[in-house]
Amino acid sequence: RIILPGAMPSICVGAELSLLFSFLMLTAAELIGANSGVGWYIRNFGDFGDYPRVISGLIFIGIVITFITWGTSKIEKRLLNWTDIKK
Repeated sequence: RIILPGAMPSICVGAELSLLFSFLMLTAAELIGANSGVGWYIRNFGDFGDYPRVISGLIFIGIVITFITWGTSKIEKRLLNWTDIKK
């Protein structure tokens, strides 16, 4: 028998980590062999030495990861408002 309220903190942490990891793996796959996407953008402009665009791609990745973390934190706080988890 599974007690959902007791398992929710671990489920939320797992969901956040899986979202972050999947986005990073998607970007890594685009770096290796895609014709579009953020990873391709970074690789393409890196090959041509256009480093301001490479940095803009990296900043975009940072912004997306920040929003993923912020969004999952808000969802976690809403689902787990009965706990006293401090993040």
